[in-house]
Amino acid sequence: QSVTNSYSTRMDNILRVHLPVSEASAELSLLDEYEETLRTTGVVILKNVFSKETLDELSEEFDKNWEAVQEKISADTIQKSPGVYLSSGQPKTYTNQPSWNLDDGSVVLDLAKGRLDFTYGMDKGSFVKAKFFNNPLISALMWRLLKCDWTHYCGALPSFSSPNADNQEMMGSDFGPWHRDTYSLFGCEKQDIGLPPFYFTLLTPLQDVTEDLGPTEFVLGSHASSWTDALQDGREGLEEFLATSKLGDCVLFDGRMIHRGTPCCSTQPRRAIYTVFHKKWYADYTDNQIPMAANAHGVPRDAVLPSGFQVPVDVSHPSEEYPHWRIIAKVPISKGEIVWRVGQGDSLVFENKELLEVHLARLTSLEAKEAEEKAYQTPSGKMVVRKDWSSLMPFDSGNLTGNLSLDKEGNWIALQDLAKDSNMVLFLIRA
Repeated sequence: QSVTNSYSTRMDNILRVHLPVSEASAELSLLDEYEETLRTTGVVILKNVFSKETLDELSEEFDKNWEAVQEKISADTIQKSPGVYLSSGQPKTYTNQPSWNLDDGSVVLDLAKGRLDFTYGMDKGSFVKAKFFNNPLISALMWRLLKCDWTHYCGALPSFSSPNADNQEMMGSDFGPWHRDTYSLFGCEKQDIGLPPFYFTLLTPLQDVTEDLGPTEFVLGSHASSWTDALQDGREGLEEFLATSKLGDCVLFDGRMIHRGTPCCSTQPRRAIYTVFHKKWYADYTDNQIPMAANAHGVPRDAVLPSGFQVPVDVSHPSEEYPHWRIIAKVPISKGEIVWRVGQGDSLVFENKELLEVHLARLTSLEAKEAEEKAYQTPSGKMVVRKDWSSLMPFDSGNLTGNLSLDKEGNWIALQDLAKDSNMVLFLIRA
């Protein structure tokens, strides 16, 4: 009897889901179509998700929160902080992100002129009612795509015109920067885009969104593309999509999608709620939320790693103008001079390919793939794997012309005289 009772207790602790016999609702009949569009293009417009009654209720609370935020950030007691923001416009790129830290612990981001991002008051009231956050269609999509162990939170994205300081004419908001909502997990875009979906953003506009209200613009398919391939001039196969919508529609997209806000040129503001659904292991943050004393290691800006560079250089993070890392000479360099030397702590040197294969076998598949991409063979037959800062040196490509080459041992030498502040690029013939 005791054995039976013990077994029964264990069974009672196991979660069960009851599946009644029922027909799929009209909304759920579109589930497969929406999922396919999301997986293919990275973004989908969900039609007629919320009623006008629900949106009116959300609008009233949104406006109250926005008014409160405007009062708080205009007060003398709260100063705007320059902050540091980890952006995935390009992998592991850090930019200044002006923001205000409110007394409730939330952060208001100053995204651009006429653009704010805040979470103040978005964790209560109508925003936490099941009819909003637990919509059957959206929940079904998230369970299907994120599988399990996911969570969500809400925020607000107002975009608005403002008076010109000179003549008081209304001026539209600025473009937002191209970006992804997710950051690069390990500084390797190929790893990031090779993962299953782990982050989605739902935009719920509180009015019709026409072009003059500044709809979000997406690069279709960029959730499965590198930043450079998606945005370089003359790209093929990737096109922009302006997500205009009707009241009641929502825009759902993979967080790895490259997108930006377009200018709101209307006298009426564009008001949108965003809801982020992500796997619980993913931590969405800005550096402003982490104490300064614990944050010094967050941004790779100190020369603490070993370096084989034989001349002083600056390492510049990618930007929209230069969507790749730049290694910049800080002194003039003569033709034939050694710029970087192998075996100085930021490279591994193997006598042959077989020994390199032994090393790669010790790594995870993703790490091994990245190491292979950072490896090259010297004229003497040795294999060199670049690490740390040296791994960021760009190779000669269609857009970049090499000005460094290899000597017999695999060191990098200047192919020509280089002036101070020259961008350096390695010319490498890959096998």
